[in-house]
Amino acid sequence: MLLPGAIVGAIFSPIAGKIYDRRGPNLPLILSAACAALALALFAGSTRILSVGSIGLFYTLLRIGFNTGFGTAVADASTTVTGRQKADQNAMFSMMQQFAGSLGTSVMAAVIAATALRQPVTQATISGSQVDFGLLLAFALILLVSAILIRKLSANHN
Repeated sequence: MLLPGAIVGAIFSPIAGKIYDRRGPNLPLILSAACAALALALFAGSTRILSVGSIGLFYTLLRIGFNTGFGTAVADASTTVTGRQKADQNAMFSMMQQFAGSLGTSVMAAVIAATALRQPVTQATISGSQVDFGLLLAFALILLVSAILIRKLSANHN
């Protein structure tokens, strides 16, 4: 159920790169955050009725958002470092992505585990997942607002 999202997300990476080359980082970053926020809102709103198909569809939208934004962020960040620092910058992005993924997975699992202390396991998994999706949605909305504000600020400086 995750394979379609991975494939579609990979297809969107070069599309985001072309948008970045033509229009700069703001539009791909806003699209990225909007896709992620929409996917997480769909996950949060339908946690209790998710099916294999809906999980695959929502995950595909989430991957489009991630793949659109991550490559754009790395590419744009590389414009601020010298040639000798690019390898360090790429290593730092890779390490931080792995760290954030590990930390996020641990926190999300802890939320579900804490919920399981008060409810049967199946109900706790559903309730904990809904809380997790809500937390991730909040972060995605903060990212979206930040991307929009950055676009407005950069437009005011030009």
